[in-house]
Amino acid sequence: MQSVSEADKQITNAAVGRRIREARLDKGLKQKALAELVNMDPKYLSRIENGHSGISRELLLRIGRELGKGLDYFYIDDPKLEAEYALDSEISKKLEKCNKTQKLTICNVIDAILKSPIKD
Repeated sequence: MQSVSEADKQITNAAVGRRIREARLDKGLKQKALAELVNMDPKYLSRIENGHSGISRELLLRIGRELGKGLDYFYIDDPKLEAEYALDSEISKKLEKCNKTQKLTICNVIDAILKSPIKD
């Protein structure tokens, strides 16, 4: 098993922290407000957002829940994957609003599309 170097940890911490800040600002939340929602010290949240501290998966899940983001959102740092995530997220939000009959119809449409010869 490969060990992660300190430089890699810093890059990961900085990227995750940047994503948390972006999502928080998109929601219009101040650091203090988000910290209160997830029951954490605002100073610790600041250190995370600035890439100076790591974050546990449990805390990241709580933050993600408050910001409407999954764990994958915080770890993706590739524009192509980010665009895919955004589209998947948009589809998921729309599906949440559908009833069972609408979801079954959507599944049938997806099946028909997947069977079609048209590909990227």
